[in-house]
Amino acid sequence: MNKKLKRTMTFAFAVGMLFTMRPATKHTNLFTTEAYAASENADKLKSLELETLDADSLDLYEDSNYNDKLSDNLYVGDIYFVKTSADDIKITGIRGANTSNVRIFVGNSDKAYNIGSDISLSKGTTTILKVRVYDEKYYKDQYHSKSNYNPYTIIVKNTNAEVVQQANQFSRN
Repeated sequence: MNKKLKRTMTFAFAVGMLFTMRPATKHTNLFTTEAYAASENADKLKSLELETLDADSLDLYEDSNYNDKLSDNLYVGDIYFVKTSADDIKITGIRGANTSNVRIFVGNSDKAYNIGSDISLSKGTTTILKVRVYDEKYYKDQYHSKSNYNPYTIIVKNTNAEVVQQANQFSRN
């Protein structure tokens, strides 16, 4: 019995060490994920509206298969999906927050877009929009930590390349 107990304790210790080790580099550990802390002071979005430059309304979806249209409020930290063949889109309106507190970032860029700004999409690619609702008016030169905004992610799939490929196949036949 004593031998089994020692083996069990050794195994538990080894597994515990595996999950608590820190990597020696800046890269994330295999067992860690990036988390966003929601701000208690920042407003939460109830909805947002996306349009093409031709004023065509775009639907938000809750899944990447574009089956479940967003039917409820937006939730802080959630990911939403949009599909369009347009080369430019814009977020035209929001509910739940002051527009001066909201900024949109494309991918990992530091360039902040306002509500109503044109955002270019590359043909046939996927663009990640990071919508952030800050707890106070956004100023470009002011430091903003992750704890003073509420994040929302919108993944925009541009299907324009698919349309061009289908047109080329049709003209060949």
